[in-house]
Amino acid sequence: MTNPFHDGEVRMHELTGETEEAEANSPMIAPRIAKGIIPFLSQRSFAMLGVGNRGHLWSIPMIGEPGFVTVPDQTRLVFDLRKLVMPIDPWIIEAANEAGPAGSLFIDMQTRMRYRINGTLSHPDPDTIELRALEAYGNCPKYISRRTIQWDTHPSNNVEQLSGERLTSQQSTTLHDTDLFFMATGHPERGLDASHRGGNPGFVTVADDKTISFPDYPGNSLYNSLGNLLVDNRIGILVPDLRRRRALRITGTAAILFQEAIHEVTTSDAPRLVQVTISHWNEIKFPVSSSHFIDYSPFNPKPPSSIAV
Repeated sequence: MTNPFHDGEVRMHELTGETEEAEANSPMIAPRIAKGIIPFLSQRSFAMLGVGNRGHLWSIPMIGEPGFVTVPDQTRLVFDLRKLVMPIDPWIIEAANEAGPAGSLFIDMQTRMRYRINGTLSHPDPDTIELRALEAYGNCPKYISRRTIQWDTHPSNNVEQLSGERLTSQQSTTLHDTDLFFMATGHPERGLDASHRGGNPGFVTVADDKTISFPDYPGNSLYNSLGNLLVDNRIGILVPDLRRRRALRITGTAAILFQEAIHEVTTSDAPRLVQVTISHWNEIKFPVSSSHFIDYSPFNPKPPSSIAV
């Protein structure tokens, strides 16, 4: 890989004045999965995928028994669909049948360890989905709230399906109370990406029933997600609601707002906001049997309205 950065990422480096930092960190982006990370991937029971469907981007969870992910070699991930604890989302199947791009994120909330693999999906047989890696790299543990999660291996199928184009009071509450969400973005030539965003409750702001925003806190200077948004403004968000055992999925478009002044509630010292215009949302089941909160990240800026646990 001669240049790991595309035009949008390079532009973000220039806009933020972090070109040197990005170039210094660029060796972490590899064209293959690191050998040392394979045991971590093989032990996961949770993965987030960013996929496209009919012009929209979506963040979609895959939840299975430990071992539902295998790594035959450093270029491939295989998901065993027989070991899933919730049915495979049909949009993942559709993307795999079309050999479409996908981003994936593997995260351990208890240790704050995470790893991203971007590539191309395929569906070689009825029991497996394969992701061929084009980019693979780890992320720092910043902004991840530590918690333990136990997955429900026999989730109920009797879950009311909700959807709409404008947020209701329940979805607004879910967004306001959350300390994490997952995000899918993409680039027309370089494919899709899946990432995590975190902060103290209140870091996501609901401006109205079609508009939300969140801060971009300082990170590793790569600007993969924001670089994508400069080129392709489509975005997919998934917000777990661990109390209700559901997840809110949002698809829409995003704009990056650069600011000099400190935002009143959500950004503290964040110099950028991402403002999302909602096209559509739906709620899906999120089969959690139990969840124990440990602590917020010590890197989180503390908004004045943060909610005590």
